[in-house]
Amino acid sequence: MFFSARELFNYVSTTDIHMSYITGFMPASDPVRNKSRRQLTFKEVKKCLEYTRRQIVTREGHFPHKWLRPWDVVPHLKNFRAPEGDFGIGIEIEYGFNTTEDFQYIANKIKDWKYIAMDYEGDHVPLETTFQPTLYSQFGPNSQAMRYLYLLKREEARLATTGINVGTHVNVSCSVPMTAYGHRVGPVLRYTALVYHSGESYINSGTVNGCLLNLTREEKLRYFNREPYGYIDKQPYGLEFKLFHSEPDPKQLVKYVEVSVALQRLLIDTTTPITMSTVRAACEAGYQLACKKTKLKPEAPVWEEPVANVSALEEALAA
Repeated sequence: MFFSARELFNYVSTTDIHMSYITGFMPASDPVRNKSRRQLTFKEVKKCLEYTRRQIVTREGHFPHKWLRPWDVVPHLKNFRAPEGDFGIGIEIEYGFNTTEDFQYIANKIKDWKYIAMDYEGDHVPLETTFQPTLYSQFGPNSQAMRYLYLLKREEARLATTGINVGTHVNVSCSVPMTAYGHRVGPVLRYTALVYHSGESYINSGTVNGCLLNLTREEKLRYFNREPYGYIDKQPYGLEFKLFHSEPDPKQLVKYVEVSVALQRLLIDTTTPITMSTVRAACEAGYQLACKKTKLKPEAPVWEEPVANVSALEEALAA
């Protein structure tokens, strides 16, 4: 889990990072708490890493915030870029467990997986697991996130019922910065998706986020397995698709990845306008490709022309 002690030591030695990220989880009585970053020895860094890992897996200590991520610490992950024509795929899966013992059982099963991160987000006894990026062209049954869902499916009795805000996030990155396409993404609907004109409010249907909000409820369940709460966030080299409900089913993750990649392709194809028709077509293309890959029989489309109205938006934002 996370990274090696040597990788962390190299990072600490060369990066101006606040000491609390390294020693803040150690007991207050431990002498390492009083050291500066440049005073830390390799042995002490290793001790901090092992202690923090143990705290996260057992939930025995106080873990107040997300710790260092492998893609911050490890150079080849920090510099990961998908080659032209391919995409980078990063998966975050939030879940909740019935008991602390159920949490510990799953955490211990994956604690030695390379370059994953765990923190406490989800329902009941929560766990969010984030996996190292992989290429879209190589994403498949042996990918870490898929193996994790196979594990959850086998241990489904340990899972708590998840609420609407417990989701799976798909990060899709490109070989070029996303700044050139930001205007096609639109505002993050969790906060605002309104365009104001002459005192009236309208859904911004000229952006992908605006169109996604304006899909029918049946379409959202078809593509995302829920009413999304966060929609699409812009990141420096890609987008974070906060659209999907967490399901202990690898086939659903394939659907989530394919829908996300299809929307990403639409966004970077500046020759194609962003409209309800093109956004809907992208979602459907991803859905159909996922059905083909997983050998699922696709359900009949449930397309209806949605009616944009402010009350529907306000209800979504209040959910």
